[in-house]
Amino acid sequence: MRLIINRNITKTLEQLILEAEKIFVIISPFIIINDSNEWKFVNLLKEKSDKGLFIEIHTRKKYKENGQLKEWTKEKLNETFGGIFIDNVYFHENLHAKLYFNENTALVTSLNLLDKNMKNNIEIGYILKNREYKKILKYFYEKHLVKPILMIKDKLIILENELNEKYYKKYFEVKYNQNKIFIINEKFTLECYLEQWQDRSDYQNTEQMFELAIASGYDPEMGDLKLEPHNQYLLKFLICLNEINSYHKVDKIFYDIICKYCLPINYKNNDNEMTILFSSDFVSENRNEIFMNKPINLVLHYSDIRNVFYSIELHNIFKKYVKHIIITLSNILYKK
Repeated sequence: MRLIINRNITKTLEQLILEAEKIFVIISPFIIINDSNEWKFVNLLKEKSDKGLFIEIHTRKKYKENGQLKEWTKEKLNETFGGIFIDNVYFHENLHAKLYFNENTALVTSLNLLDKNMKNNIEIGYILKNREYKKILKYFYEKHLVKPILMIKDKLIILENELNEKYYKKYFEVKYNQNKIFIINEKFTLECYLEQWQDRSDYQNTEQMFELAIASGYDPEMGDLKLEPHNQYLLKFLICLNEINSYHKVDKIFYDIICKYCLPINYKNNDNEMTILFSSDFVSENRNEIFMNKPINLVLHYSDIRNVFYSIELHNIFKKYVKHIIITLSNILYKK
């Protein structure tokens, strides 16, 4: 835990945004930013959002400005942040805590995102990492604020029921948290999330990359100057085994078996952490589905894992990989 005060707090906020690779969460009861260009952290958020950073905001719906009672809408909040795409905005009328965090570090502070506070007030804050970071997420954020599960709650239940009915009747629990879907079993946990496709180094070999690129729309006979995928996102799967014997069983034959059914890209195993990580083939950005009378691309950012329930193409890829991963793991770990 590290103490910070006054203007060092806004500098720390900027640093947390710079270090964020997957997610950044803002918890501020009151937000009033009249000139978004005046504040570096707002511009940093916009830059990182354009690169796929998953952003979530928790604030109060009602606020006072110049003595007048006003009310936020998601559209107004979007405008306040200078046109930044807001993945998730949640309103809590009783919110009083102030917290900002990425996937590794949290800032607990007295600072609201108000112009006058950031310029004039005497503020205090603490930087939390490791065990302290995990505790504040578990006992505050996850317990009192997390609401994204509501829009997919019924879909998580359906997935959980399907897994438990079809795949050897071993108990599976399905959860959503921080832009990941977790499929939990007594012997392993499968984490599913979306990640931006970067370059050729994401693939194990050039031949494999060409096959996938051609399948996704690349035509080598058209004289393309640069090999690029038709789509930009990949599903990522992280298998975490609970004990070493199970890990060695899976690690020995999992890759050879799964390759018969779906191609695991950039396959990596980690003996120390007892994990296996790999990607799916390309995932389309085109989403035409509707949620609450809005096009889904206005509700969910394209890097939001909840898209697996709202994009037909992504849903089919997700179900295909999950099915074969779960069947393969069940056969290895439970077959007598």
